[in-house]
Amino acid sequence: MQTSKLILALLTLVLVSADKPKLTEVDADDVGTRISILGRLGVPIGEVVTITGEKVRAGKTEEISFFVNAVNGQPLKERTTVRIKGIIDWPLGTKAEIRGQEKGTITFTDIRATGFGFDDTGFVLKQTIYLSFDADKVVAPRNLTLKVR
Repeated sequence: MQTSKLILALLTLVLVSADKPKLTEVDADDVGTRISILGRLGVPIGEVVTITGEKVRAGKTEEISFFVNAVNGQPLKERTTVRIKGIIDWPLGTKAEIRGQEKGTITFTDIRATGFGFDDTGFVLKQTIYLSFDADKVVAPRNLTLKVR
Protein backbone atom coordinates (compact mmCIF):
# COMPACT_ATOMS: atom_id res chain seq x y z
CA MET A 1 0.00 0.00 0.00
CA GLN A 2 2.84 2.41 0.90
CA THR A 3 4.53 1.65 -2.42
CA SER A 4 1.33 2.49 -4.31
CA LYS A 5 1.06 5.84 -2.52
CA LEU A 6 4.70 6.64 -3.27
CA ILE A 7 4.29 5.78 -6.95
CA LEU A 8 1.11 7.85 -7.15
CA ALA A 9 2.85 10.81 -5.46
CA LEU A 10 5.83 10.59 -7.85
CA LEU A 11 3.56 10.29 -10.88
CA THR A 12 1.57 13.34 -9.74
CA LEU A 13 4.81 15.31 -9.28
CA VAL A 14 5.99 14.37 -12.78
CA LEU A 15 2.66 15.32 -14.37
CA VAL A 16 2.50 18.67 -12.56
CA SER A 17 6.12 19.44 -13.52
CA ALA A 18 5.45 18.52 -17.17
CA ASP A 19 2.73 21.19 -17.44
CA LYS A 20 5.13 24.06 -16.76
CA PRO A 21 7.09 25.10 -19.85
CA LYS A 22 10.77 25.74 -19.26
CA LEU A 23 11.88 29.22 -20.27
CA THR A 24 15.08 29.75 -22.20
CA GLU A 25 16.98 32.75 -20.93
CA VAL A 26 19.14 34.87 -23.24
CA ASP A 27 21.16 38.02 -22.66
CA ALA A 28 19.69 41.16 -24.21
CA ASP A 29 23.06 41.73 -25.91
CA ASP A 30 22.59 38.45 -27.81
CA VAL A 31 19.39 39.61 -29.50
CA GLY A 32 20.30 40.65 -33.03
CA THR A 33 23.75 39.03 -32.89
CA ARG A 34 23.33 35.42 -31.75
CA ILE A 35 19.54 35.34 -31.28
CA SER A 36 16.83 36.36 -33.74
CA ILE A 37 13.26 36.86 -32.50
CA LEU A 38 10.62 35.77 -34.99
CA GLY A 39 7.39 37.74 -35.12
CA ARG A 40 3.87 36.56 -35.92
CA LEU A 41 4.72 36.71 -39.62
CA GLY A 42 7.37 33.99 -39.27
CA VAL A 43 10.31 36.28 -40.10
CA PRO A 44 12.73 38.12 -37.80
CA ILE A 45 11.27 41.24 -36.23
CA GLY A 46 12.54 44.26 -38.18
CA GLU A 47 13.01 42.44 -41.50
CA VAL A 48 11.35 44.36 -44.35
CA VAL A 49 8.61 42.26 -45.96
CA THR A 50 5.56 42.64 -48.15
CA ILE A 51 2.30 41.38 -46.65
CA THR A 52 -0.97 40.62 -48.41
CA GLY A 53 -4.34 40.60 -46.70
CA GLU A 54 -7.34 42.71 -45.76
CA LYS A 55 -8.56 45.13 -43.12
CA VAL A 56 -10.76 43.36 -40.57
CA ARG A 57 -12.66 44.04 -37.37
CA ALA A 58 -10.68 42.56 -34.48
CA GLY A 59 -11.35 43.62 -30.92
CA LYS A 60 -10.33 46.95 -29.43
CA THR A 61 -7.90 47.73 -32.27
CA GLU A 62 -10.44 47.10 -35.01
CA GLU A 63 -9.63 50.37 -36.76
CA ILE A 64 -6.04 49.24 -37.42
CA SER A 65 -6.34 45.43 -37.73
CA PHE A 66 -5.10 43.73 -40.89
CA PHE A 67 -5.59 40.01 -41.55
CA VAL A 68 -2.41 38.71 -43.23
CA ASN A 69 -2.62 35.65 -45.46
CA ALA A 70 0.77 35.90 -47.25
CA VAL A 71 4.27 37.24 -46.58
CA ASN A 72 6.54 38.00 -49.55
CA GLY A 73 4.07 36.15 -51.77
CA GLN A 74 4.20 32.97 -49.67
CA PRO A 75 0.96 31.88 -47.96
CA LEU A 76 1.14 31.71 -44.16
CA LYS A 77 0.52 28.34 -42.52
CA GLU A 78 -1.84 30.14 -40.17
CA ARG A 79 -3.21 33.51 -41.13
CA THR A 80 -2.60 36.14 -38.49
CA THR A 81 -3.76 39.64 -37.63
CA VAL A 82 -1.36 42.57 -37.24
CA ARG A 83 -1.95 46.15 -36.14
CA ILE A 84 -1.10 48.79 -38.74
CA LYS A 85 -1.29 52.51 -38.09
CA GLY A 86 -2.42 54.46 -41.14
CA ILE A 87 -5.31 52.24 -42.29
CA ILE A 88 -7.93 53.70 -39.94
CA ASP A 89 -9.81 55.36 -42.83
CA TRP A 90 -9.88 52.25 -45.00
CA PRO A 91 -13.26 50.48 -45.20
CA LEU A 92 -13.49 47.02 -43.62
CA GLY A 93 -12.63 44.33 -46.15
CA THR A 94 -10.15 46.51 -48.06
CA LYS A 95 -7.58 44.17 -49.63
CA ALA A 96 -4.00 45.39 -49.99
CA GLU A 97 -0.34 44.53 -50.35
CA ILE A 98 1.79 46.53 -47.91
CA ARG A 99 5.56 46.83 -47.40
CA GLY A 100 7.05 47.32 -43.93
CA GLN A 101 8.31 45.40 -40.91
CA GLU A 102 7.10 44.04 -37.60
CA LYS A 103 8.28 45.93 -34.56
CA GLY A 104 8.06 44.82 -30.98
CA THR A 105 8.19 46.20 -27.47
CA ILE A 106 9.20 43.81 -24.70
CA THR A 107 7.72 44.52 -21.29
CA PHE A 108 6.56 42.57 -18.27
CA THR A 109 3.24 42.06 -16.57
CA ASP A 110 2.96 44.68 -13.85
CA ILE A 111 1.22 43.31 -10.76
CA ARG A 112 -0.75 46.57 -10.52
CA ALA A 113 -2.42 45.74 -13.84
CA THR A 114 -3.77 42.45 -12.49
CA GLY A 115 -6.24 41.42 -9.83
CA PHE A 116 -3.44 40.14 -7.61
CA GLY A 117 -2.27 41.77 -4.39
CA PHE A 118 1.40 42.47 -3.73
CA ASP A 119 1.61 39.58 -1.25
CA ASP A 120 -0.31 37.10 -3.45
CA THR A 121 1.81 34.05 -4.22
CA GLY A 122 -0.31 33.26 -7.31
CA PHE A 123 1.16 36.15 -9.29
CA VAL A 124 3.86 35.15 -11.78
CA LEU A 125 6.00 37.82 -13.42
CA LYS A 126 5.79 37.32 -17.17
CA GLN A 127 7.57 39.05 -20.01
CA THR A 128 5.40 39.95 -22.98
CA ILE A 129 6.21 41.27 -26.45
CA TYR A 130 3.71 43.60 -28.10
CA LEU A 131 3.99 43.49 -31.89
CA SER A 132 2.78 45.88 -34.58
CA PHE A 133 3.49 46.27 -38.28
CA ASP A 134 5.27 49.47 -39.23
CA ALA A 135 4.07 50.07 -42.81
CA ASP A 136 6.03 52.35 -45.10
CA LYS A 137 4.28 51.80 -48.45
CA VAL A 138 1.12 50.42 -50.00
CA VAL A 139 2.32 48.33 -52.93
CA ALA A 140 -1.16 47.60 -54.29
CA PRO A 141 -3.68 48.89 -55.04
CA ARG A 142 -1.88 52.11 -55.91
CA ASN A 143 -4.84 54.31 -55.02
CA LEU A 144 -4.58 53.42 -51.30
CA THR A 145 -2.49 55.53 -48.95
CA LEU A 146 -1.34 55.28 -45.35
CA LYS A 147 -2.50 58.18 -43.18
CA VAL A 148 -0.48 58.30 -40.00
CA ARG A 149 -1.99 60.76 -37.55
